[in-house]
Amino acid sequence: MESILDGKVDIFYDLKLTPREQQIDGVNFLKDSIRAGNRYMLLNLPTGVGKSYLSTMFITWYLNAINGDAKFDILTNSKVLQKQYIRDYPYIRNLEGKANYKCEKYLTNCEDGMEICSVRKTACEFCPYKNAVKNYIASRVSLTNFHMFNICNIYTTSIKNERKANVLIVDEAQDFESVFCDYLSTELNVHNFVKCGFSDTERIKFKNIISSIDTIEDFILAANEDILPALKKQKKWLYSEIGKGEDLDGMLGGSGMQTLLSNETKIKYSKQVKMCEGKINSIEIFLKEYNTNPDNWILEVNHRIDKKSKEEIRTLNVQPVWAHKYIPNYLFNEYDHIIFMSGTILSKNLFCNINGLSKDITTYHSIPSPFPIKNRKIYYIKLGKMTHKEKIHTYERQLETIKRLLNKYKDKKGIIHTANYELATWIQRDLMLTEYGDRLIFHETANRDERLNAHISSEKPSVLVSPSMMTGVDLKDDLSRFQIIMKMPYPNLTSKKIKQRMKTYPDWYLWKTVVDLMQSYGRSVRSEDDFADTIILDSCLTDVLIQFDKYIPRYFTDAITILKL
Repeated sequence: MESILDGKVDIFYDLKLTPREQQIDGVNFLKDSIRAGNRYMLLNLPTGVGKSYLSTMFITWYLNAINGDAKFDILTNSKVLQKQYIRDYPYIRNLEGKANYKCEKYLTNCEDGMEICSVRKTACEFCPYKNAVKNYIASRVSLTNFHMFNICNIYTTSIKNERKANVLIVDEAQDFESVFCDYLSTELNVHNFVKCGFSDTERIKFKNIISSIDTIEDFILAANEDILPALKKQKKWLYSEIGKGEDLDGMLGGSGMQTLLSNETKIKYSKQVKMCEGKINSIEIFLKEYNTNPDNWILEVNHRIDKKSKEEIRTLNVQPVWAHKYIPNYLFNEYDHIIFMSGTILSKNLFCNINGLSKDITTYHSIPSPFPIKNRKIYYIKLGKMTHKEKIHTYERQLETIKRLLNKYKDKKGIIHTANYELATWIQRDLMLTEYGDRLIFHETANRDERLNAHISSEKPSVLVSPSMMTGVDLKDDLSRFQIIMKMPYPNLTSKKIKQRMKTYPDWYLWKTVVDLMQSYGRSVRSEDDFADTIILDSCLTDVLIQFDKYIPRYFTDAITILKL
């Protein structure tokens, strides 16, 4: 044990647990990398290695051998993993967004409650969110999610500056760049202005403005001349109205239904203030970064039909093609060492390029899957390609096979990965009114977590049908004994951003496809004793295995058995 820790053992390491061979291997890699003078370390760790325990082993060694006063920040993009960390390691202090904490004073969440306190120049005697921030700043080891980390590094920088952590550990690192890239994006449609509390007349005005924008230059002009001034004016007006609510409370004596309605109005206005602030901040960051690197930004224009009004909604999305030009400056500069962990890093060079890491001070190490092949078999049934031209014909063949598989696993829970909402809609159309319908659980973007929980709690052998549960979902043990992959998860080529990424860095497209395929494969087998069958129905897998071979782990190809119907 001393060879791993290089010194004393303290509260961050539990001697009752015996480290796995892969965890010892990972810690030794990190030790050697740091001693060799590297700043960035990439650990490719498949599901089951035990990344959270490996992290605690590393933290103990670092405190003993490198810096006894160091502070550590841990990041994850999964709510499941975030809960697992704080459950298994009580010394870690967790920080989430204000909306996740309950404000007892105003019977709402802390996001709304703090806004009301701000405009009324008061403060709650005990604020759960402020207490969480205090503990997060003071803790030796702190945990948060990608979204909150971005806020702390771009907007609420006082938290970062006061904490002054030395080491950053990024779990689920395959998503880190894309989440940050999305965070720098600015989306505008008429519903944004509805949520900001604008009048009907003003909404029509902004709907017309949005309809007239076709280029980034148009967007910049409208932002400077119309949108930003209007948002700032609306924010000021909302603050004024919330302030009036304080006088109303006094006149009413703070009693009865009218006081309740006044509080509801304050909560509504506080939400509108936050919406205004969010749009102001995102537009101003775009204008700042666009001026330094205009070639890295694109405007996507999308249209959809609103379910309620049946009107066409035009949405503008201004976004960076790549985030690597911004990540080091915004997120990494304060840390001495940064560790990236994921089961799908797959390539040192590509990962360094998209995250802005200097290859000269970066090391990479990959550990094979510790799970026996018999527990994670892949059955490949070639039913045709799910390309744009062939997908309808292929789907018809897949549908019959899916019915057979649902019969085969009739007493088991599982998941069907559709890769897009179109295929999920087809299955819903064709199977919901059949004998299989009561087992299938579908979701939209807004109710994804709710429907996942329905699957987890169901006593039936339910089956999730999802285009977006490739990552961050833990379907361990009986939560999934089979999974069907209907379509190879190629990035969407109708997107300007994807096209530009392919143009500037073609290998990214190959890498991203393999990342999402491996992540899908890893949803259902979560430990050495766990087991599940994976069935792939898209004949495009053959193309992936041939063309994307350099990124595909050996443990995946070794598990494949080709079946013929």
